[in-house]
Amino acid sequence: MSLQIKIVLISFIVSVMTALFVLPILKKFKIGQIEREYGPRSHLIKQGTPTMGGIIIGITLAIVTAFLYNENKELLPLVIIIIGFGAVRVCR
Repeated sequence: MSLQIKIVLISFIVSVMTALFVLPILKKFKIGQIEREYGPRSHLIKQGTPTMGGIIIGITLAIVTAFLYNENKELLPLVIIIIGFGAVRVCR
């Protein structure tokens, strides 16, 4: 099995498992989408949907990179930059 297929499969599995743990936490703290009342009525269904998928992507990226670090060491600076940009976005 090629390295790219391994990365995709591991990333998918890790992101699904991470989502199973992160989404209930986001719902508990009521971190979700807010719909305006004067918009379309059909959009009110989305009220409260967690919108922090970037957190799941960042966690998945860190876990998969740590897991495959021995096979491809050039990824580490890129991952640090991506997670840094994500942290700036979350903290603002």
